[in-house]
Amino acid sequence: MSHDESANISMESIQIVEITDSYNDSEDNNANANGNGEVSMEDSVEQQHPESVITFPPETESARRTELAALTKDQLIEIILEREREIRKRGRIINRLRQSGKMPTTARQGSTSSSVEMESEPAPPASHGDAKGKEKKRKTSGGGRDLDFAAYGKRHVALKFLYLGWDYQGFVVQDETDNTIEDHIFRALAKTKLIESRETSHYHRCGRTDKSVSAFSQVISLHVRSTQTAGPGLITPASPAKAGPIEIAYLQMLNGVLPKNIRMLAWSAVQADFSARFSCRGRRYRYYFPRANLHLGRMNEAAQLLLGEHDFRNFCKADIANGVTNYMRRIDNIFVEELNGSISQSRTDFLQSESATPQINRSSTDGYSQMCVLHVYGSAFLWHQVRSIVALLYLIGQGKEEPSMIMELLDIEKCPAKPQYLMAEGFPLVLFDCIFEDPAWQTDEANLRMSVRDMECIWTEHTVRAAIIGDMVRSMKDRLWEVSQQETDPGNLLQALFPERKGRYYQPLRDRKTCDTIESRLQKKLKVSA
Repeated sequence: MSHDESANISMESIQIVEITDSYNDSEDNNANANGNGEVSMEDSVEQQHPESVITFPPETESARRTELAALTKDQLIEIILEREREIRKRGRIINRLRQSGKMPTTARQGSTSSSVEMESEPAPPASHGDAKGKEKKRKTSGGGRDLDFAAYGKRHVALKFLYLGWDYQGFVVQDETDNTIEDHIFRALAKTKLIESRETSHYHRCGRTDKSVSAFSQVISLHVRSTQTAGPGLITPASPAKAGPIEIAYLQMLNGVLPKNIRMLAWSAVQADFSARFSCRGRRYRYYFPRANLHLGRMNEAAQLLLGEHDFRNFCKADIANGVTNYMRRIDNIFVEELNGSISQSRTDFLQSESATPQINRSSTDGYSQMCVLHVYGSAFLWHQVRSIVALLYLIGQGKEEPSMIMELLDIEKCPAKPQYLMAEGFPLVLFDCIFEDPAWQTDEANLRMSVRDMECIWTEHTVRAAIIGDMVRSMKDRLWEVSQQETDPGNLLQALFPERKGRYYQPLRDRKTCDTIESRLQKKLKVSA
């Protein structure tokens, strides 16, 4: 805008009019409504309210004109926009007061903004405080619109899912934290309204995993909402109003609200008496670790001594508080192998033959880059049993204990109390599979592709971090080699997994102090309860 143009504008009569896109509650404004009872936005915007006209006193009018004439086009636009923001802000405040009932009737009649402005104007970005308030309101009101569960059917299903447990405090719900896998699953079930409550869902879990332990194939069973009127697992049929030819998309609904490191993989309609815990025929675990300085041949020799049914009280943490008195368990297969790309074939052999032990490459010494995995298959396991077995196999693989130590610990008459030793860390442990006879698992390509994508993103993040740390280690080793030509101890790689105290001398297990026997602990518990 040129100076001459701005001068011409400044000579015009200046009158600031408050423009609003709202209407009053008075009867006069009802004339602006169309035939449907809705207010026409064009009419309301053009409407001028006498009380909204602002005039300047005669002595200041000339100065105001001079001031406006000196402004640039951008400055004039900014003044207009600022004034518009103030009007809209005041309108929102008035609407909130109306909705809360705190605004007097006289104020409502004289206001220049109403619910029309709120409906026509895009909602501003919610602040963090507003989000918290809305979340609290949703929790108080039960999560949005109420659902008529009675109109839907109820079906007994099994759900198969995976999770990375590193960031969680275990699988089972706990009183002192809400950061468990079960907490997230039940929040997802409630948010998608697949269950009315946990108490009425007939819920069972296949296995309990500890803090930081993951699962490739965990299974739970429970009653969920259904649109079917007939079929396997149906407890009650859906009403005609809610019935449909296709069942609810359980997997997609749950994965849409679950964290990315918890992914539903499959579901199955099962009989009403099916229990994810009691119907399970067997469980497979895996434990991942670096080769380091471990002798895999010695580890496998010792592992074979664990096959069969034994009293494993010296290979677990006694769970006296939960009433566990029977420590007899059966291990059907256990072996260690290198994770060198042939794992798929080895896994196939493992699944086909529970008694066969694959050949192990005992000549490999690449402990820094080679990863290994322990496979364990049994019907049921005790608390921390797998992690305790891994710790003992570590000692044997390092040559600190002989494989025959396994037989001594299994002999309860000779060794009635567990020697004090530290168990292996939990984050390399994975509940790999749960074996059932009944479920006919259902999944779909789209859900699997999305789950693969989510896991690949997590894999990329951790692999890049591992590559960065690997380059750092190699760089420091190069500098260390310039100072001393002595190699670093490969056993250092196991310190993060097996925090056995390092000292100048190793104390054999048979020379260590022992824990209280199971019998003495039970007697103490009986005395306390009495």
